Amino acid sequence: MPELANVEFVQLEAKAEALRPQWSALLKESGGIVIDRSTSAEVLPLVKGVPRRIGEVQCMDVLHKDAQGNWWPECYYREALHEGITQAAEDLDTSAVAYITGEGSLMRVAMSVLVQLGYRTINLVLENPDELTALSDTFKRLFFDTEINFLRNTDLTLQKNDGTILVNTMDLAQHKELSDDLTYLNFIYGVGLVVDTQGEQLTNPVIEEAKHVGLRVLGGDHLQAVADHRVLKSILPTLTISLPQYHQKWREFIQQSSVPSTAKPAEGPVTKEDT
Repeated sequence: MPELANVEFVQLEAKAEALRPQWSALLKESGGIVIDRSTSAEVLPLVKGVPRRIGEVQCMDVLHKDAQGNWWPECYYREALHEGITQAAEDLDTSAVAYITGEGSLMRVAMSVLVQLGYRTINLVLENPDELTALSDTFKRLFFDTEINFLRNTDLTLQKNDGTILVNTMDLAQHKELSDDLTYLNFIYGVGLVVDTQGEQLTNPVIEEAKHVGLRVLGGDHLQAVADHRVLKSILPTLTISLPQYHQKWREFIQQSSVPSTAKPAEGPVTKEDT
């Protein structure tokens, strides 16, 4: 993108103890600070005046400076997820159950969005739910009128056909057992929605199975493109690339990155004798 040619990007370690000594200087020298969402909880303690919508999800993707020089954290991924769900399936029955997989910041974002959309029963699916029981009190305080159940992934096949949405926030390539259990999709009824938040993947077995059985899907590459485009626009207002153009470039980047680096071009025509 030509607009980024003269922009200097500096990568820093996203841990509060490492950033604290240089934080003030960093704010003075920077036009904007892009945050890795997966580690944003490490940086939040350094930010003054965190809005509740950011504090409750412990996730941000950018710090941008207003005209008065004040710094504000924002989570454009939350906007992207909310808008993406409503556009992909505006008729979802929110009186049904919502299913979320994961344990990090994007899980919190998904929970916040689904509660805002009207879901009052959420099943949080994990490979080891015992690890997150300490968060139960936190969730009850934040989402006091919502029933939140912790499920083990092996219990998925025993669930009723009571859900209308699944939001997966885990890399299923690294969690095959969870992926296998999710692909049954026996817990989603009607023309429900399956959402994946893995922005660096174009598909996965759960998305493919959802398409096969006639469910609607919302891919992580789309959510990533929407959020990142807004991040760039917030710190580079003159950015001219459109969202569709940015999304296409992002998809092309994913496709190129997915080619194994160890692949070698054939030295000549491959014939049956050569093999």
